Formats: sequence, structure tokens, C-alpha cells
Amino acid sequence: MHVDRYALLRRWPRPDIGALFLINGPSGVGKSTLVEALDKNIPSLVRSRSVTTRAPRENEQCTATNREFVTRATFGQLREDGRLLEYTSMHDEWYGTLREPILHDLQNRVSVIMEANNDGVDQVRAQIADAVSVFILPPSIDALRKRLADRETETAVQIEERMRAGLAEMQHCNTYDYIIMNNDFDVAYAELEAIVIAELARTSRRGSLAGSFVEALIRHS
Repeated sequence: MHVDRYALLRRWPRPDIGALFLINGPSGVGKSTLVEALDKNIPSLVRSRSVTTRAPRENEQCTATNREFVTRATFGQLREDGRLLEYTSMHDEWYGTLREPILHDLQNRVSVIMEANNDGVDQVRAQIADAVSVFILPPSIDALRKRLADRETETAVQIEERMRAGLAEMQHCNTYDYIIMNNDFDVAYAELEAIVIAELARTSRRGSLAGSFVEALIRHS
């Protein structure tokens, strides 16, 4: 019997409280593509809203609805006002995630997926203890360098900077809840989707089923 998996996901019951998924991996590993696919296929999941001081890449200004490109002064004000859940500096630019949209979504049973580096993941886990962290690994260093070169968005010097930063990030992958190797996109996506579905079914996120619902079943048995 054929089962439409995505139709099934649209009927998937939402948890009592949303889950926050933190995705990290070196530049060029494909984490943004994985996150975009997950956001598209799981209706109860949304992407976090981020801000950055870097310039948008080609066509990014029009397509990146979850990212704002701001001045350094604006970013600094957001940071001072406590409106960022996490923030960090990479490659001489600032990146951060807006706090209020995430907290609002989680309280309204909407799960959130966000990209962050090690510093950002540590900042978020210090505030939201049950956040789920996933690290995406490349199949090899050569494959990662080739992916960065194929993007044609960075100079040779910038590619080497991202390679060094990526190697530093990978040294902390054993501190994450899950690790996925993105050698085959379909396999990597299936693993990431399975993690999300399993985490949303955790007893801690379905307390109403484990509590009042079960009690009602017993009373009427």
C-alpha cells in the first residue's frame, strides 16, 4: 500500500509545546538546503528569524524571508536591547537570531528550526535546556572545499577562511545530540526528518496524552 508521507505529516498532531532544533555544520555542508526542505515538508515547523550585517548574496535579498540584512548600528541596538536569543561574529560579520518570534512560536505549539554555530548553540542551550542539537558533517574535506568553490560566492581566501572555521566547528560535533553525514542529500534529509518526528513525539512534549487523555481512557474503560 502506497503511503503519502507528506500528507501524513500534515495530519501529525502537534506537541503541547513546540521544540527548538539547532542545526550546525561547516559552511558548504548543505545545512541550509536541508533546513529549507524540512521547513517545506513539515507544516508544524517554521524557520527562525535571523539578522546579519553581511551583504546578501545574489537573489538572496528577494528570497530570504527569514533573514534580515541590517547595519552594524542596528545589530548593536538589537543586542543591547536583549532582543537576540543568540549572536556571534563570523568572517568579520555579525549574525544573530531574534528571541521573541521563537518564544512565541514554541508557546503556541509551533516548532522552530534554526542554524547556529557552536557559540550560538551553547548560548541557546543555556536558555532553552531541551533544545535539540544536530551537527551536519561533510563526507570529506575535499568534498567540502569543492562545494564551497562550486557556490562561486567566495574568493579563494574566503574559502580557506571558511574551511578553517569549519574544521574548528567540527571538533565540537561530539557535544551534539545527533550527527548526520551529508554524503547523499536524500539520506541526510531522511535522517533529519526522522529526528524531528521522534523528538516531537517525546513524552515530555505530549504531556496531555500521558496525563489527562490516559486518565479519561481509564475512567471510561
